[in-house]
Amino acid sequence: VFDYTDTSSVDGRERLPVMFSETVAERWHTSNPESDVENVLANHISGVNRENNLLSQFTGSIHLRANFYKDFINSFGVNFPSPAQKNGLLYYDYYIVDTLLVDGRRTYQVRDHPKKGTTSPAFDGEMFVDTEDWALRSIKARLTRGQNMNWVRDMQLEAAYRRLDDSTWFYGTDRFYAEFSVSVLADSSKLISVLGNRTLEFSNPEFETRQAKPGQSIVDVTDGSALHDEAYWDSARP
Repeated sequence: VFDYTDTSSVDGRERLPVMFSETVAERWHTSNPESDVENVLANHISGVNRENNLLSQFTGSIHLRANFYKDFINSFGVNFPSPAQKNGLLYYDYYIVDTLLVDGRRTYQVRDHPKKGTTSPAFDGEMFVDTEDWALRSIKARLTRGQNMNWVRDMQLEAAYRRLDDSTWFYGTDRFYAEFSVSVLADSSKLISVLGNRTLEFSNPEFETRQAKPGQSIVDVTDGSALHDEAYWDSARP
């Protein structure tokens, strides 16, 4: 068992990986009307049987993809104010800690902490802001210590963006980390700690006109998506 442990990049503690899932998909989004269509091209799951174990109740929760440009981010039923929202000063104190040149563009490194006295749940973290477009280059938001979210002990959201040739800012990577605690059925005083990590890599963005129906949300799974060999996955991974 101990030959296969891994160290968390968030809290530095060792864990034993028990399930690993990979998916390659094409995703289409229209904003007006708002709709999403996703075509799953390939999917691969290894490790314990996801249908018959404790992990099945958590894996769906870690598919959250946060949009930090919106006012609030809903995670596990709790609304967190985004540090990048226009009314952020109601919830956070901001500190510019450095000015950098990234890709030849001036960038602020900004740390944000929950404002003292605020009763709203809030994140603790930092973001890098492009000063020419006032766009997010990257952002990291973590659950502050002492916040009560039922069985969620720790949580961290990260996002990175890239500037395309036409000056559009687009998703680069999106990461979500959460640590859950569940009680053992035989002894409710004992807890099992489960750590979930989810990473999305966005590649080959295309912008074109596509017909969509209002409120349309479809997930299509290609036939044979679970039958790809290792040679395919070696070439498909970004």
